[in-house]
Amino acid sequence: MEVGGLVLGVAGVAGLFSVCIDVLEKVDVYKDFDITSKQLLVRFETEKSKLREWASAVGIKENTLLDQHHPRLDDKNIYPLVERILYIIKELFAKTDHLSDRIFRGLTKRKDGSQAFRQGPLDMNEPELTLRMSTKSKLRGMFGDDSRFRQNIENLEVLVQNLYTLVSPKQDVSNEDLFGSMTMTTDQNKDMLRALHVVDCNYQNLMTDSQRRNEIEEIRLIADILDVPKFSDTLSSQTKTRLEGTCDWVFLNPVYQQWLASNVSISKARFLWLFGPAGFGKTIICSRLIEVLRQTHGPFVFHFFTSLHVQSGGRPEGIINLWLSEIAGVDQVCRRLVLENLPPRSLIRGLSPVDLWEAFKGTVSGIQNAIFILDGFDEYAHDGGRRDFLINLKSSLVQTSSRVLVTSRGEPDIRAELTPPDITNASPDLFSYEISQDDTFSDLSLYSRNVVEQKLGKKEISFKQELAQQLTSRSDGMFLWVALSGKALRSSMHRIQLKRIVETAPKGLDSAYERNWNQIISQDDYAKARGLRILQWCMFGFRPLTIGELAVALMMQAFDHDVNSELEELQEIIDNDYINEEILGLCASLIDLKNDPVDSLRWPTVQLKHASVREFLSLRMPRSVGGTFEFNSVSDSSHHLELAKVCLRCLCQTGSVSEVVPDTELGQTLSFRKYALSNWFFHSVRANMDDLDFQHMVQTFFLSDSQNLHQWISDFEVPITDGGEAFSPASNPLYYTAILGNIAIFQNLWQICPSSLDKVGGRYGTPLQAACVYGSTSLVDVLLQRGADININAGVCGTALCAAVWNGQFEIVKCLLASGAAIEQKGLWNWSPLFFAAASGRIEVVKFLLEKGAELNDPDEEGNTVLFLAIQHGHIALVKFLLENGADPFHRSKEGCTALMIASMQGYVDIAQLLLNYGGKLDNEDHCGNTSLTHAIISGHVEAVKILLNCGAKPDHADLHGVTPLLCAISQGHIEVVEILLNHGAKVDHQMGGRVTALQLAVICDQIEIVKVLVTANANVNLPGVFGQTPVQCAVLLGHTEIVNFLDLCTDTKAQDATDQTALYRAVTVDHVAIVEALYRIKSTFCS
Repeated sequence: MEVGGLVLGVAGVAGLFSVCIDVLEKVDVYKDFDITSKQLLVRFETEKSKLREWASAVGIKENTLLDQHHPRLDDKNIYPLVERILYIIKELFAKTDHLSDRIFRGLTKRKDGSQAFRQGPLDMNEPELTLRMSTKSKLRGMFGDDSRFRQNIENLEVLVQNLYTLVSPKQDVSNEDLFGSMTMTTDQNKDMLRALHVVDCNYQNLMTDSQRRNEIEEIRLIADILDVPKFSDTLSSQTKTRLEGTCDWVFLNPVYQQWLASNVSISKARFLWLFGPAGFGKTIICSRLIEVLRQTHGPFVFHFFTSLHVQSGGRPEGIINLWLSEIAGVDQVCRRLVLENLPPRSLIRGLSPVDLWEAFKGTVSGIQNAIFILDGFDEYAHDGGRRDFLINLKSSLVQTSSRVLVTSRGEPDIRAELTPPDITNASPDLFSYEISQDDTFSDLSLYSRNVVEQKLGKKEISFKQELAQQLTSRSDGMFLWVALSGKALRSSMHRIQLKRIVETAPKGLDSAYERNWNQIISQDDYAKARGLRILQWCMFGFRPLTIGELAVALMMQAFDHDVNSELEELQEIIDNDYINEEILGLCASLIDLKNDPVDSLRWPTVQLKHASVREFLSLRMPRSVGGTFEFNSVSDSSHHLELAKVCLRCLCQTGSVSEVVPDTELGQTLSFRKYALSNWFFHSVRANMDDLDFQHMVQTFFLSDSQNLHQWISDFEVPITDGGEAFSPASNPLYYTAILGNIAIFQNLWQICPSSLDKVGGRYGTPLQAACVYGSTSLVDVLLQRGADININAGVCGTALCAAVWNGQFEIVKCLLASGAAIEQKGLWNWSPLFFAAASGRIEVVKFLLEKGAELNDPDEEGNTVLFLAIQHGHIALVKFLLENGADPFHRSKEGCTALMIASMQGYVDIAQLLLNYGGKLDNEDHCGNTSLTHAIISGHVEAVKILLNCGAKPDHADLHGVTPLLCAISQGHIEVVEILLNHGAKVDHQMGGRVTALQLAVICDQIEIVKVLVTANANVNLPGVFGQTPVQCAVLLGHTEIVNFLDLCTDTKAQDATDQTALYRAVTVDHVAIVEALYRIKSTFCS
């Protein structure tokens, strides 16, 4: 080594010694915390003093090598060994410094010897602080136990002794003459190197062990500072639960692909919100995403399943604690990154929310492309800081390359933060996607099949497939439904029992919505009442209301005065904030917004989130009383009463709502009037109409003569015509009161307008007839007592008696007949009451009318009898009753139809057999020559055809035009009937009128399958028909290539028709290229 290099090396020894002393002084702080035994302390202090004495003796002072230093330090063989020894000493004790230095930089001793922690400059007025945790236990973890410290001291003793051996202070460092005598002997040199080697090996082992222990202690320290939530991770269980082949649809989803795209700016985070109804398998989807993303993105995929954390009382901030802990567990670099961002005071005081978010922000800033997955975020309470958490999360990650995926139900507060209307450069990129039934349908089908197979493996395959399909359909996209239903399935059950289980809501489904329900009813009085009213409209409305319609309806419920001025203001305040805060936010994700698939410009409608929500609420919605809710009872009629009153309040406004709300897109959307006009009546008939306020509203509306009343009457009275005569709308309040069936309202209105009692108008004619239609027996009694004319002929049924019979109001029928109603008076279609009773199949009414003298076999104007009507409508029990009581089975209508023909054309096999048993004639013909068999064939009723043929019907009977049943079946394309007729001996070559054959007709109708059946039945393929054409010539002319290709194998293609033309010539003249090629293939002869 050159002199200059040697001088630098020696000076470096002095600097290295200085570092050793600094490290040992820092280690000295342990004395204040009683880390180890007194004996070890004495040994450590002794060696430290010996090291200082050695340095002073060999010429090292205050980090400097004196000019008068020990000559051996200039020996190129000695100083490297000295340097190595000092380096080992430094490393032995420096490993305790990287943690202790951070911890102790803020510690100071009190006057009483205890420790306190101070921030910033010392303030004498600042109250003393106590340690939050056991400092002794923490420092013990940093330095290790006594055995490790003892080993370090033993190595220190050896190393210090080696320094004394190499450069002995006993020799006079100023006597240069001694330099030559200071050279070590060979044996001494070997002993020294051997000792150094042993120490070096011990050092390496200690460093390895120290590194491992330090890693563990670092992780423990981080977990202790972060106070990481302690609960079982559900990832492995969810991964095992997932059925192979499911959840992969998400990877093909364009929104997901855009969120994960690799060309994303490295300085801006991306958030993806996957949301959907309860039980849609969001947690399983999360587990699948984590599984795949860890394969593609390595260890920097961090997750959190909230369910168990919420159950243990955790708050959202616990998510960040766990994520920081997971980051620290990746590798040493990440641990150091976390430690560097944890404030020193956190060991003493713990992490404040501000400290936590700052630590998270600083840590993630040092990681590239981290992915954070948060499942079930909606499980935290609405008022538990969900929105603040998302705000802080976005703020912490916005300037990083991180990606965040959150799954939850569509809660408004989460929606507000993850799908804001405006995105700025200071915001992360936000993506959202609602999981739909279309996304999960294949997964749900597979899952249903798997559940059914596991529980019902011994059942028939076809039944299991059917049950799985029903389970998939009934679940309405809900995996939880399938899982809960599957628990109730048992292979020992009968099929009917299993189907019943699938068709009903499973037990345990309530748990999916109980949390939401409790959130709704625990709100303040205003929010709770408004939320319940929204659910009321979703539950009991006859169609979903748009946002604007619902806003108007809620305003009508909130005020009992005209709301015209409030409506004008409402148009200005409906925006996303209003929707989230005043509608969605009050119903805890039990409702959802759905857009009209036809009208994309229309505002979305408010609907229940899932069909199962309706079943859940049906057992919990409190009774509505006077606009308030009573939780001790459930009553659908009370809700319909409330909604009817809201509709009437809208219609009874001093001005039409359409006059208040302008004719604009927003105005039309806001208008609740259309719903009120269409549905107030239907809510009313389902309500308890004893409510006095409701009665007053109805009376006011009927007497208002307003635009709304006339519009409702016009809409309600859908025109019904009979022979071109339209029924005009009624302007009679008593008529519409009779439809409602409320006696109190009727009595009040009759006092005002008694002359309207028999006024005709409207679909049903008079108030009495309307009451008969709607079955209000008590009101019919009142009307008759008031003198209503019982035999007026008006309306769709004609008479009051016909109306009562047609609608099955047996008690009213008896009341009317007892009051003098004419039993033979004809109504609509010139039907008597007995005809109406037969058409509706009401045996008890028919029997009663017959007992009162009604004529059984009197026909109507078309020659139809009561028996005919009963057959036409398929009332077999009534047909049997009529036949037993003298109905004529041989009667013919004006067109010559018999009862058996009617049964055959309708396909009622049982009735046809019954009529045959009563002597029905198979070969009777109507005026066109058609038999019962022909009517059955025309209608395509195969079973009826079989019955008739088996009972002796003639398969070759021709009608007036020579059409046989076989030709009829061919013309209708009923191949099965063709086969049945041939099997029963139908003549295959019969020619209609001596011209058209069955095969030719099949060719004309392009029925290739029937052609094959006829050829198989030995039909003559060369028999000429119309114009002397064979079937193949006919097929050529019509261009039926497939039939030509079939027939050319078994026919004479050289045959000529009546005009001496061959099939090939016809094909050429009509330019059927494919047919020409087919005919050339069989070498047809060209004839001109």
